[in-house]
Amino acid sequence: MPHCKLLIFLESQFISVLSGQLRSTIGLSEQEISELADYFRVQDGRIFYTQLCQVIHDSIPDFAQNAPVVNGLEWEDPLHVNRLSISEERRLNILITKIASIVNMRKLILRPFFQDYELVAKNNGVVTIGHFARVLDYLQILLAADDFHLLVKKFIKDSYTINYIAFIAAVQEVVNYMNANGVMDLGGHFDPLNCGKITVSQFHRGLDSLGVSGLHKLFLSLTEIETVMMQYQDPSDPTRICWRTFEDDIDQVFTTKELEKRPLRVIDAPPMEILELPRKGAKHWQSVNLKSRELCEEAVDKVKQKTMKRRILLKPVFRDYDKYVNILGFQDSLIINLEIITVM
Repeated sequence: MPHCKLLIFLESQFISVLSGQLRSTIGLSEQEISELADYFRVQDGRIFYTQLCQVIHDSIPDFAQNAPVVNGLEWEDPLHVNRLSISEERRLNILITKIASIVNMRKLILRPFFQDYELVAKNNGVVTIGHFARVLDYLQILLAADDFHLLVKKFIKDSYTINYIAFIAAVQEVVNYMNANGVMDLGGHFDPLNCGKITVSQFHRGLDSLGVSGLHKLFLSLTEIETVMMQYQDPSDPTRICWRTFEDDIDQVFTTKELEKRPLRVIDAPPMEILELPRKGAKHWQSVNLKSRELCEEAVDKVKQKTMKRRILLKPVFRDYDKYVNILGFQDSLIINLEIITVM
């Protein structure tokens, strides 16, 4: 389109340009030329051709001035992990299971500890190997050097960072599996054919993963674990443990199986023989002197009524003394709480 100092010209001139020397170049029909003329016609009937030129030549935006929308990270898998050998994968699965049992027992939330570093370093889903080690040490997830190197080998990214997103996802998957299944359903993980029997080492590892060992909350010594394994040993094969029988015995304490098949059945939860068991380290309440028992119950009831009416929180004061787990600490916190109740 030839440029001119004039902004507008006659419709006949506009049509002659498009249907004349530019016809072979742009290939517009007479109807299309007429529609263009109608679109750019001004009030006096002439054509505002410079506006057409601007639409054609100046409408292409300068994308070089814009920041990139895609930075390349979108193409990467946030759960990318490295491939290990079969033996290393088996060892890693056991390691992840033990870490998951610690996380599950202590109700740990891993992501915030890694995200704090990510916000400072402006990384995307990765932390340095050193920070990864410091987080595990801070959370008291104590690993041997070989175990830590195995984690690094699995989750390392770009030769010097750890894909913590994939690590947390692997741990959380095991935690969810534990929570969604029975007490010893990890035995089902070792028992793909569902025969109800697993090896002694698998049973022991299952107990470890559930926190039943000297390192976790539910303490059982090695002698006690061996006694349990002896109790549930397969009569026909001494090298195997009847884990299904063990699971059934444990579940009987908390629930009755197959209640969905007997919805009208009335059950006692927990059973009376469990309910009547004396608390560890405490006296049997019914054998306490009647006068002392009534005095104690009356005092507890008064404390209960005052705390409920005045919305007093007792737990924070007791929690301050929780690290000093002894009678003296309890007495001090109890005195403080009673003083608060009296003042209020």
